[in-house]
This record gives sequence, C-alpha cells and structure tokens, in this order.
Amino acid sequence: MSEDATQTSPTGFIVIDQANKVLRSNISAYKLFGIQEGKSFEACVHVDDQLRLRSFLQSNNDQLECIFVSAGSQKIALITKGSDNRSFWIQDLSQQKALEQRIQSVLAPSKKLVRDLRHLTNAALSYGELVQLILDASLPATSKVKTSISTYQSQLMKHLQAAVNLINGQKTSVASKRKHILIVDDELMITELLTELMRAKFFKVTSFTNAFTAIEAFEINPTKFDLAILDHQMPELDGLELAQNLRRSNPKIPIIMCTSQIGFSSPKILQAVIIKPIDIELLLTSITKILV
Repeated sequence: MSEDATQTSPTGFIVIDQANKVLRSNISAYKLFGIQEGKSFEACVHVDDQLRLRSFLQSNNDQLECIFVSAGSQKIALITKGSDNRSFWIQDLSQQKALEQRIQSVLAPSKKLVRDLRHLTNAALSYGELVQLILDASLPATSKVKTSISTYQSQLMKHLQAAVNLINGQKTSVASKRKHILIVDDELMITELLTELMRAKFFKVTSFTNAFTAIEAFEINPTKFDLAILDHQMPELDGLELAQNLRRSNPKIPIIMCTSQIGFSSPKILQAVIIKPIDIELLLTSITKILV
C-alpha cells in the first residue's frame, strides 16, 4: 500500500521500533487512538491491557483486542500485525461492540418471562414427580390410582402447554408477516449483527458489504424487498447514491439510513435516519412504523 493510502486509511496504522516506541503513525491512529510518534505503544492502551499488549508484541499471534485510552475516552480496538511484526493495523471496534451489546439486550428475555417460565416448568415437574411416585408405590395400578395419575398427567400437560404458549407469545415479529429487508454496510461485523437481529425478529434478510453488488442483486427483482437499511458513509458509493439507485428500480422501497455524521440532513428519499452507534430500539421502532 502506498504512503498516501496508508496516511488516509480509515484504519489506524503504526510502525514501532525494538523498544516498542512509535516510529510512524497515520492520521487515523492519531485521531482515533491518540497514538503519536515517539510515544510508547504500551502507554496508549488501558493499564489493564498493557501486559497483554507486551506479551502480544513478543508472541507469534496475529491479532489482539484491547482498550485504547485517549483524552479521557476509551475505545475497543483490534490490533493486527503486519508481516514484519513491527507494523500494525488498528481497527476501531467501539461501534460494533456497542451494537452487539444493544442487540443482546433487545433479544434477552425479560425477567418476568424467565420468572413465569420457571414457575410453569417447576409446577409441571412437580406433577410429573407425583405421577412417578404413584407408579412406584402402586403397581399393579387400581382404578383409583389410574384416576389420580390421569388427573396429575392432565395438570402436567396443562403447565407444559402454558410454558410453550408463553414462549411462542414472545416470537411475535415487529411485523405480522415475513417482510424482506435489504441491509448494506461496508463493515462486515455490523452487517452480520444487523442480519442476526433482523432474523431473530423473523424478517427475511439479504445483506451485502459492497454497494455495487447490492444494486446488481436488487435489480434482479426489486419488488421482493420491503425495506432497505443502508450505511451512509461507504467507499466508492455512499448511502445516498445507493438509495437513489434503489429508488430508480423500485420507487416505493422505504429506506432507513444509518450515519455517524452529526447534523445529517435527511432528504425526502429517506423514511428514517439512525445515528451511529445504532440505537436498536429506535431502529426496530422505525421498522415497525414503516412496515405496519
């Protein structure tokens, strides 16, 4: 990669010497992580990660995830070694990690659901144990014993069915039908996380990390998609240009734009704008309003 490309890369890049001091750093390494030339590389990370970083630099491992500290703020990043073991690429994972946590919180069952399920399953187990106790103590079974067993088995099935109904009740999608969502984001991890979330909410999903590939796939059958979720700032073709391309093939496709640009002015072509890091509840609410 050329020097100019390295300097303007959105991913941090540094070169260190034998004493682990930074010999060279690009613009992103400084802006995102506060890494400056002449500074100790270890001093850039959280004190709890400094020993891990030191061990990583001396090891044959290719990657390490740790926390960088700059100007009082912390960022989770992935460090990847270059072929010479003295150059490193540093990718900011903060947005992906925040998104991951929000998805987990949305998909996690509520305390009430867990409590109700525990109550129902405990009741079912108790009736099951009663049936087993009667069978163990009353063979051959009399008509009275058979009546008791039948009663307890009925209660057991009743509580098990109630538990099944409770679980199924949580599977109501944000849309009553299986809608098809197109997701385009050049960051693979965000694309995968959003895809996982949408499928957990019972949507059909087609996702891409390349805008041109997304356009080609969309043009095959533009009307099969019910909604598009697009990243705003992507290389080669940004989200607004992509949205315009999609609308040329399907003028009615609703579009949600995800952007990290503060003060982004939403054009009429968009139905909603979500600021990154993505607020999952806001995203799901926007989807519900658009698709219902």
